[in-house]
Amino acid sequence: MSRDNLLIVFAKNPETEPVKTRLAKRLGQKAQKIYEKMLLQSINTHSSAPYKFKLFALGEKEYFLRYLAKDQVEQQVGNNLGKRMFNALEKELCDYKKVMITGSDILLDQPFIKDAFKFEDCVVGPSCDGGYYLVGLSRIENIFQDIPWSTPVVLEKTKQLILQFKLNTRYLQEKRDLDDFEDYVYYQSRGLIK
Repeated sequence: MSRDNLLIVFAKNPETEPVKTRLAKRLGQKAQKIYEKMLLQSINTHSSAPYKFKLFALGEKEYFLRYLAKDQVEQQVGNNLGKRMFNALEKELCDYKKVMITGSDILLDQPFIKDAFKFEDCVVGPSCDGGYYLVGLSRIENIFQDIPWSTPVVLEKTKQLILQFKLNTRYLQEKRDLDDFEDYVYYQSRGLIK
């Protein structure tokens, strides 16, 4: 696996940013603990990978420096999710041939990520809620513009932009990220979280 490939995990500082707000409605403070556990599992999984790994933080970076080196933690820049993803990809594609972004609310193992890097222009991992859990590019195109984030049409609108930019795109298997109580039950029933 080439070190020319970079995986970015987007994460919120759970000490300064609200996390898992939909899950917290049912689980209270336990939702933050679940978020932190998944985040640490993700960091541990990808820190020793054959691809490069960075975390892009929303909120203060210091929390993440407990677990990662300074050069592995960047600040998310932009006033919405789409701008933050575009900015991260644009920055890192200057140094890497392929860059993928995922969130801290899904657990993806190293073999899955290594395989996901086998894309030409673009890769998308659709999620069950109409969004996606992973996106990657080998050349920068703004497939994040004018997307109504946190709605069931995120993937559909993104696909329209992918077609517009004529990106040769690989679609991965659909997966479920952890957003609400039903997702929590799904994850817990499969032993993915304790």
